[in-house]
Amino acid sequence: MQQHYYGNGNTMRQPSKFEGAQACKWLLIINIVVFFLDAAGVERGTIGRFKEFGGYTTDGFLAGQIWRVVSFQFLHFGGWHLLGNMLAVFFFGPFVERFWGTKKFVAYYLICGAAGALFYSILGILGVVESYGLLCGASAGIFGIIVALIIIAPDMRVMLLFPPIPMKMRTLGIVFLVIAVYVVLTGGQNDGGEAGHLGGAIMGFVLMKFPGLLGFLDPKGARGAKRPKVVREAKIRPRTVVNLQGDEVDRILDKISEQGFQSLTDEEKQILSDAAKREDD
Repeated sequence: MQQHYYGNGNTMRQPSKFEGAQACKWLLIINIVVFFLDAAGVERGTIGRFKEFGGYTTDGFLAGQIWRVVSFQFLHFGGWHLLGNMLAVFFFGPFVERFWGTKKFVAYYLICGAAGALFYSILGILGVVESYGLLCGASAGIFGIIVALIIIAPDMRVMLLFPPIPMKMRTLGIVFLVIAVYVVLTGGQNDGGEAGHLGGAIMGFVLMKFPGLLGFLDPKGARGAKRPKVVREAKIRPRTVVNLQGDEVDRILDKISEQGFQSLTDEEKQILSDAAKREDD
C-alpha cells in the first residue's frame, strides 16, 4: 500500500484535494495523532499502550472486546506502516468519499476495516492463516477503497512509486488482490494481514454492488425514495461535446448511490471514468 499513488491532473472545477472529502482529511489527522501519542515514551521492541488496548486479536474479540474491530484501524506498527496507509488514504480516498458522501464513506471505510478483522479471525479459526498475533492498520479499509475505484474508475491512471510504472486502477487493484490471495493460500509472510486485506476487499465489493445496505444513513424521509432534483431532458450528443462539469459528475454519483453502479449507461460510465483520470490535488 505504501508504495502507490495516483497521478495528478485537473478536474473541471479544480477543487482542493479535500473539497467534499473532509472525512479523509480527518482520517489522516486522527491516524497521525494517535500514532505519535501511542509511540510517546514507548521503549524499542515494545508495543504502545493504545495497541495493547485497541489492537485487534481474535481472543479479545471473542471475549467481548468488540471495539477492537474499529480501534485497530487507527493503530500502526511503525512510521513506514503509517506512511504507506496514509498515502493511500490521501490519494485514493477523496474520490471514493465524493462518490459515497461523507457519512456513507465513513461507514463504508470502517465496515470494510471491521470485515477485514473478522475475516482474519475466521480464516485463523479454520487454520488457514496464523491469527494469534496483533492486527493493526488501516489497510483493510483501504482495500475497500481500492475495490470501489476498480468498479467506478477502472481506467484511472495510477503510478507506482517504486518502481515508477504507470498502470490502470483496475490492473493495480488486481495485482494487490492476487498477491493477497497467493500469500494467504501459501502461508507466506504476513498471511494474517493479507487475510484482513481480502476481507476488506470482499466487503467493499458487496457494498458497492448493493449500495442500499448503507441506506440507513440516508436523511430522514429519503429512504426508499429518490431525492428531489431537477431532471434534465435526455439528449444524445457526440462524446466530443459531452459536458464534464462537476454537476454532471455529481448527478451520476447520486444515481449510483441510489440505484447502484449497474444502472449507469455506457456514456455515464465514460464520463465518470474521464473525471477520475483528471482527479488531482
